[in-house]
Amino acid sequence: MKLGLGNSTGKGNLPVAGIVTSNLKMLHKYETGPVVPVSDGAAFFDGSDDYVEIGSTTAFNGPELSISAWIKVRNGSSGSLPLIAKGQYNVNGAAFNLKYYPEGASNGRLSFSVERDSDESDGEGGFAYVNALDTEVLGKWAHVAVVYSNTSDLIKIYINGVSKTLSSGSGAWSGSFIDIPSSLSSLRIGRDDNAAINMDGHICNVGMWTRALDQPEVKSIMWKSLDGLVDSEKRLLVSWWNLSADANDSYGSLNGTLT
Repeated sequence: MKLGLGNSTGKGNLPVAGIVTSNLKMLHKYETGPVVPVSDGAAFFDGSDDYVEIGSTTAFNGPELSISAWIKVRNGSSGSLPLIAKGQYNVNGAAFNLKYYPEGASNGRLSFSVERDSDESDGEGGFAYVNALDTEVLGKWAHVAVVYSNTSDLIKIYINGVSKTLSSGSGAWSGSFIDIPSSLSSLRIGRDDNAAINMDGHICNVGMWTRALDQPEVKSIMWKSLDGLVDSEKRLLVSWWNLSADANDSYGSLNGTLT
């Protein structure tokens, strides 16, 4: 089945988040409805063979990277679900990988990795994960963001604008911070280099920056479409894929192909 845009959620039929204003601040009124993206639709990935192919790019090589997206993982999903990736999770020759584990021993784990290079003895590269309650992501819309900085030795993972504590012990961040490396791997939404693993659910409003967003920016951006971003929020924004009507890059030049 080809990737369908607006399927299941229905293009133009996303529920409207309750928003109230107070002293010029936009606040979500949670009691009025679920947390949902500001979007006219979303890309639906069937968990089998749907993904967005963007291709190999050097646009995100460098010391800092921020990724922001709305996701809805389908109930009953299993395995590891790639969200936005350039290469395979925690594998040599990759660049970065953001994925979600909905069930099993890794229940509710949102994970982000940066390449381990071929010489692991030097400690370069590593990965991080955060354990998040399944109810925050599984079966409902959630905003996820990762902020990575080699400049500041910083990694943050946010769910619905809340910074999550990185898990300690085995599987927590290991190795040294490095620049996002160059990689021949393709940038993809909904699949990584492991073709047997695909996203199962919806994704929309994917934004990628070559700088480290702070928490107020993450919380502000999550409630906006591209048109709603102020100039400061667009600083070092490279690409934004609405995924509401096609896979084109609405801000930059990295247009995707529906596969």
